[in-house]
Amino acid sequence: ELADVSDAATASAPPGPPEAAAAASSAAAVAAAPAPGEAAAAAAPVSAFEAGEKATLLSLLGCMRAQLRASQAKLKDATAAKEAATLDAATLAATHRVCRSALAAELRSSEADGERLAERMAENEIRHAVALAAAQEEAESAARAVADAHLNRVFDQVMQVSVPDTIPLSVNFPAAMAQETGAERLLVVPQGFREDKIGLTPGEDEEGPFYSFGHLRDNTPGSPVSDVAAVVGGRISVTPLRFKCDHTDFLESVGTQLDLIERMAEDEA
Repeated sequence: ELADVSDAATASAPPGPPEAAAAASSAAAVAAAPAPGEAAAAAAPVSAFEAGEKATLLSLLGCMRAQLRASQAKLKDATAAKEAATLDAATLAATHRVCRSALAAELRSSEADGERLAERMAENEIRHAVALAAAQEEAESAARAVADAHLNRVFDQVMQVSVPDTIPLSVNFPAAMAQETGAERLLVVPQGFREDKIGLTPGEDEEGPFYSFGHLRDNTPGSPVSDVAAVVGGRISVTPLRFKCDHTDFLESVGTQLDLIERMAEDEA
């Protein structure tokens, strides 16, 4: 710019001696140069702006650093939580496997114990059935011996009894006749029954004592005066029976109830 001003001043100056031209150029250069105070005033806004920009950049940089540290801390916490969760999951899975293995082993052991118990119970039932069958066979054999010994005599006596053709006579022989002196050998008694009981029957084998659960054959008569009581007491029993088994006293009641039940079923349909 100074060169341009100098050139312009030189061009506009009138021609003259060289000294005059040089003086004119120097004057123009001095006139075009700014004063020292003016240059400092122009440079002051630029320095203030740069200082503000620097402070702003430093503040932003501090914020970014703080955010970076916070993010790093959160990432560290998340990584620790993930590792803890993974460890907990692995521990839970291992515990589950151990518990499942223990339960499976306990189940297999229980099944084996149950199978052994079932086998032993089956063996005990078989032995009990065999023993019961043997006892029944022995009793029946003894009863057949008594019947063979007394059948002809009792048959001759019974056949001499006069009863209608619709009334059969039931004759039962004991397993052994009563040995009391003067005891009656034949009793005419009503029909009776044995007491049916369920309970435990003791037994013993090579493994030790055991009990079988089921029906117990009890010869205790339900009535002291009956064919059961006579046979248990070692006597021959004779009981007149009848074929007519209907109960006429309840015919009307049963008919009325069935008629009502049928009507209710039709109403529901």
